[in-house]
Amino acid sequence: MITTSDKEDIQRSLENYPGLQFYPDAEVPYIQGIWEAKFNGVLFETYEVKIDFIHGYPNKLPLVYEISSKIPRLADRHLNPPGWDACLFVADSRWEVWPLGSSFLKFLEIPIHNFFLWQAYYDEFQKPPPSGERSHYDQGVVEYYYERLSVTKPDQALRLLLATKYITKRTDRCPCGKNISFKDCHYETVKLFRDNAEKLYIQKAINIFLEIVEQQRKIYAQKKEKSLIYTFNISPSEILKK
Repeated sequence: MITTSDKEDIQRSLENYPGLQFYPDAEVPYIQGIWEAKFNGVLFETYEVKIDFIHGYPNKLPLVYEISSKIPRLADRHLNPPGWDACLFVADSRWEVWPLGSSFLKFLEIPIHNFFLWQAYYDEFQKPPPSGERSHYDQGVVEYYYERLSVTKPDQALRLLLATKYITKRTDRCPCGKNISFKDCHYETVKLFRDNAEKLYIQKAINIFLEIVEQQRKIYAQKKEKSLIYTFNISPSEILKK
C-alpha cells in the first residue's frame, strides 16, 4: 500500500498529463490512459498505458504496461516477459535516473518519456534509435558500467567496482590500471558510486565481471596450452608433469 503523501505526489505529477487518470483506491493503485510520445512538442504516437504501483513503492519501481498492443510483445522491444512490463532502464542506474525521494513527475518525464519515444522512433523507421539502447540482462549491466566508468575491459571495471567497497588511497595508482594517481583519474566517479549506488547492485555487478574475467583467464590459459602443445609436440599431461 502506498502512503497518502505518495498518492498526493502522484496526483500532482499528473497535472500536465490530462490523458492519464489515477485510481488511488484500487487494491493495487494504478494509472491508466493515453500517453503521448512527443519530442520538442511534436506528437509522434499515442499509446494506451497502465502503471501499477506495486507493494513497496517507491522502493520498488512502478510496473509500466502498454495495453493497446501497438508494441510487439518481444524482448527486443524492451518488454519483460512473461508479463511484458516495460524495461525502462538498467536497475543499477536507478540512483541516477530516478533516485529515492524523487517526485513521480521525474519518473514520467525521464524513463517513461524516453521509453515511449524510443518505441515511436522504432515504429517510424523500423530500427532502433542511434543511441539510448542497452542490451538485455547482464550484457546491459556490463554496457552501463563500461560507459559510466569510461573503461573498455572487464578487469578495469571489476577493480573500480571493488574500489567502491574497499579503502583506496587517493595517491595510489588508479585501479583502472592507468599509470596516474587515483585522485587524478577515477576517484570522483568511484566516490559517486560509493555514496549513491545501491550496494546490492554493486555486488551483483562485481559477480558478473568476476565471471567474465575468469572466463577470459580460462580462454587465455587454453590458448597458451595449445601453443605449448604445438611448439613442443607433447601432450597436455606431459606439460603438467613438468
